[in-house]
Amino acid sequence: MIVALDRRFGEMSIFGTAAEYRRFADLVRAGGGAVDLEAEADVDPFDEPLARIVVRRTDATTVTLAREDRDLVLSGPAEHLHTIAHIFDESADQDGAGGNVHLDPYPGHHYLDERSASVILNDPGAPRLGAAYREWLAEQQPPQ
Repeated sequence: MIVALDRRFGEMSIFGTAAEYRRFADLVRAGGGAVDLEAEADVDPFDEPLARIVVRRTDATTVTLAREDRDLVLSGPAEHLHTIAHIFDESADQDGAGGNVHLDPYPGHHYLDERSASVILNDPGAPRLGAAYREWLAEQQPPQ
């Protein structure tokens, strides 16, 4: 799994396979742990890959999504961590569809803390990163 940081927009994008998303959902439901990521991945057009996703069950009322150094940290109550796990399961079921889910906080959000970072969960197989992104981009250029 890859988490790519976009410094310009201050958000993180998650990329992975259906199996990786299901394993991560299980970890989230269990309430804690960490997953090592592809920390050296070529994440072009993003700025840098993160090293881990850390999950912590807390007594807070909402889930916080935050970057701490090179980690994406999800912390919050079991009830709302289960919501996050369900979102990962649903995305795994969309294998090849090419869509995404935005976890965007706002004041009064029912399960995300309004101070959370924005996170985009990309369906398995979408979009392209690194060399595949650069090849795709070159194909989009009009012939000269």
